[in-house]
Amino acid sequence: MSESHSSVTSRRLYLLLSPGFLLALLLLILNDHVFKYTFHNLVTGKLSDLAGLFVFSIFWLALFDQQKSREILVAIGTLFFVWKTELSEPFIDLINGISSLNFDRVVDYSDLYALFMLPVASWYVKVAPQLSSSQMAPIGIGVLSLVAFVGTSKLNTITYNEEARPTYEFTETAWTVVLAINEHFDPNPLMS
Repeated sequence: MSESHSSVTSRRLYLLLSPGFLLALLLLILNDHVFKYTFHNLVTGKLSDLAGLFVFSIFWLALFDQQKSREILVAIGTLFFVWKTELSEPFIDLINGISSLNFDRVVDYSDLYALFMLPVASWYVKVAPQLSSSQMAPIGIGVLSLVAFVGTSKLNTITYNEEARPTYEFTETAWTVVLAINEHFDPNPLMS
């Protein structure tokens, strides 16, 4: 006996509640908003690509019919390739020119290694355990996923400029600069 369309759709949406998806989503969010600022190294840069591509793939595989999974993964792989190369530059310039959004990315061909997450995601969809919970839970996780996809952090440039004074530019995050200043300067040594 075949499963009804609604139970198949429900099963796919519950992929968004599976342990692997939730763990990768948590890792993506923590990496982009905590680890990159704390450690700022090669591992944190590559971790975003791995976790992000896995989560992004599972997200779209959960939304569409399983019979289209190959097409979905090929489309995701193609978009990832274009995004990580100079091919996306005209699109980014167009979007940045006509909107107040500011898209940016680093061209780094070594990031293309993360494409191996596509077959991993395909395999995971087949073996992911089905968890039971409320009907609203997949929707909430889906919204959080969308926020995580566009909320990738990037290093900020902080400029301090006072008239008749030199300009200071920092390529680190504001928090990193503040921590470094606090390590080396105590404004009130009597109170410490």
